[in-house]
Amino acid sequence: MDLFDAVVPSQLPAEPIPTQWFSSPAIVNFELFGEVAAAISRLDDASDTVLLALLMLDDELTTPVILLGLRRLLFLCRGRDRDLLNDLTTEVAIVIGEMRRIRPTTTNRRLGYVIVDRARDRQRAALRRQSSSPIFDPKVFAETVADERPNLDDTVAVRLRLQALRAQVEACGDPALTRSWNTLLELAETPRTSQADRDRWKYVRRRLLQHLGPEHAA
Repeated sequence: MDLFDAVVPSQLPAEPIPTQWFSSPAIVNFELFGEVAAAISRLDDASDTVLLALLMLDDELTTPVILLGLRRLLFLCRGRDRDLLNDLTTEVAIVIGEMRRIRPTTTNRRLGYVIVDRARDRQRAALRRQSSSPIFDPKVFAETVADERPNLDDTVAVRLRLQALRAQVEACGDPALTRSWNTLLELAETPRTSQADRDRWKYVRRRLLQHLGPEHAA
């Protein structure tokens, strides 16, 4: 299953809006999530108003609804490459999460475009960094995976596990999965002090677990 399909359930458009959403005047006239998404997709004044209202709501369903509304724009950007589309979906979800915590500043551009363009900038930057880098060596990563010095048995166990994971990633032959693996190790080697880095860590781990299975969750 593609990441976009996993983030946005197929039945979501036909589900009724929860009553707590009606506290926002921008949403009170809608009945279904699909209607809210359709308003977002028009990328006009009403779209900006609905997006701002959703970003102010404390509800985990706001992210999939916004993604549903931006679906056509995402496909226009990356629809020819499913791997890049899935990566862009991750970046858009992270941007949405950031904007839910820090209200976006006023711009002269449609908010939907601002969200997707910010995500595309991050994706392009990540692709530039990773295009010149081979898949990371787990032997190097194992030495920095913990703050405290591990004993020999722990080090060997970590290296064997990472080697097995790396073998699965390489055998898959999926460039997007390789990028996710490299990003995971890159983030693991640096302090994740910002919320953006923590969000990226969670999304990349989720992407890998979808392919490698829950036994690698730890």
